[in-house]
Amino acid sequence: MKHPSLPSHARKDDPNLAAQHILIEIQEARRLWKRSTRGNIDSILKTFKLRLCYNTSVLYALCSWFKPRIVVETGVWFGASSSFILAALADNGTGHLYSIDLPNITYQLDDRCKLQIKTHSDVLPKDRKSGFGIPSNLHDRWTLITGDAKRELPKLVEELGKVDLFNHDSLHTYEHMQFEYKTVWPRLSTGGVLVSDDVDWNDAFEDFCNSIGVSPHIYESTGYAVKTT
Repeated sequence: MKHPSLPSHARKDDPNLAAQHILIEIQEARRLWKRSTRGNIDSILKTFKLRLCYNTSVLYALCSWFKPRIVVETGVWFGASSSFILAALADNGTGHLYSIDLPNITYQLDDRCKLQIKTHSDVLPKDRKSGFGIPSNLHDRWTLITGDAKRELPKLVEELGKVDLFNHDSLHTYEHMQFEYKTVWPRLSTGGVLVSDDVDWNDAFEDFCNSIGVSPHIYESTGYAVKTT
C-alpha cells in the first residue's frame, strides 16, 4: 500500500529527500508495469495511481504504452515527472524529452471553478537547478530549456515539427493551460497524447477536449487525451 503523505511532505520540507524517493518509485513503476501489461491502459493507470506515491508515476505507464519518440513537458522543478518519462524512454530504447521550466516562481492561482485562491511555489533548494533529482544515467535523453513557456513552447514545437506526447505541469491557470493545449495540439502526431497534471484545479482540460471533440480520460488529478486524426 502506498503512503501518499511521504512525497507530499518531502516536496514541501526537503526536495532533496523527494529526489531520492524518485529512485525507489522508478524501480517500483518498472516492476508494476511488467505485472500490468495484460490489461488496457486505463486499468494500468488506475493501478499506478493506487500503488505508487507520485501521481506523476502514470507518465511511466503512458510512455511505456504509447512509446513516444518526441516528448515535451512544461514544468520540471526537481524532476519527478521528467524522471518517470525518461525512465520509460530508456526502457523503450527510443525517445527524447524536451523540458521547459521557469524555476523559483511564486504566484497566485485564482481559478474560475474554485472560490479559494491557491498560492503555488516551487522553489528549488539553494545551488540546485531544475531537474536536479533526475538520475544521471537518464540525462542523455533529456534537453532542458529554461524560460517562460509562453515564449519557449511555441518556438520549441515549431522547431520539432511533431510531438508524440506532451505533458503540462507548469502554471495551472485556466488561460495558461488552454494556451499550452492549443499551442501543442496542432503539432501532436496522429496517435499522439496530450497529458495534463492538476486538471481538477479548473475546467481547462475538459473544456479543451470538448472544444475539439476528443474524449478526456481523467484519473484523480491527471488527464490525458489521444489525437486520433
